[in-house]
Amino acid sequence: MIWAVTFNPSLDITWHVPDVEKPISYVTRAVHRAGGKGNNVARAIRTLGGTVTAVGPYGGAVGQAIQTLLNRQGIPVLSVDIPDDNRICVALAGTGNAVTEIREQGPMVSVVALERLLVRLVERVSPDDWVTLSGSLPSGLSAEIYFNWVKFLRPKVAGVIVDTAGDNLRAALRANPTAVTPNEEEALALLAENLNGDTYVLVTRGAQGVTLYGQNQAPKMWQAPHVEMVNSVGAGDAFLGGLVYALANGSGWEDAIILAVAAGSASVRHFGIADFDPEDVLRLIAHVTRIQ
Repeated sequence: MIWAVTFNPSLDITWHVPDVEKPISYVTRAVHRAGGKGNNVARAIRTLGGTVTAVGPYGGAVGQAIQTLLNRQGIPVLSVDIPDDNRICVALAGTGNAVTEIREQGPMVSVVALERLLVRLVERVSPDDWVTLSGSLPSGLSAEIYFNWVKFLRPKVAGVIVDTAGDNLRAALRANPTAVTPNEEEALALLAENLNGDTYVLVTRGAQGVTLYGQNQAPKMWQAPHVEMVNSVGAGDAFLGGLVYALANGSGWEDAIILAVAAGSASVRHFGIADFDPEDVLRLIAHVTRIQ
């Protein structure tokens, strides 16, 4: 089982608006998805055929809508109730590759609510399970949330992989997660102090692929295949979904990274956030190149 945690879930709406700069613009295509980075990861895992449960705080009509969308894709939800609606985020896809994201900040979520959710998760996980922790925290919460979740989950499961940034990433690293997946900019300030630890650092570099650091090994790099980009939003979440799916099914790290790069590359070819065709992933695997 894989557990994909989203601390700040959202209802993601992607609108194709070719004439976005006009006073009145019309949407020519719309896609609604259960969003927040962890929910994107969960959908990617499910698309690949994996078994995953989405974990997060949900409230109001928006929270119910997000859970319904997850359930329709065969993804159960482990949740804790919050009093306010979850956020709505809109991506405006214009002509060419231009995408503008408009993100609500999201509701207040108490420390007590997330502690209750953590207890529920710890009670349910098994030693062979994998957990992903993704994205921003709800407004007003300390980065120590990430430290505590990694600290309590890591001894209970096969692995914990973290995809976040800034203070949240630094807090998570203090608890020694199995791996973190920062982008190139996020990684610059962190690599020097974490290369000698037990945590793998997978630096995602967009169309350039990924570099693997850690466990006293020389860096290893994989080049992503060239694909025509339609929407790059959520490619990192598709990457993480592919990575943890492969690891949970017994793949080694190098094979898991190849699948992950293929999944991320496949996702940018689709209009929806972190959407992809699993057959496309299988085709692209052969075009992921080890360059170092």
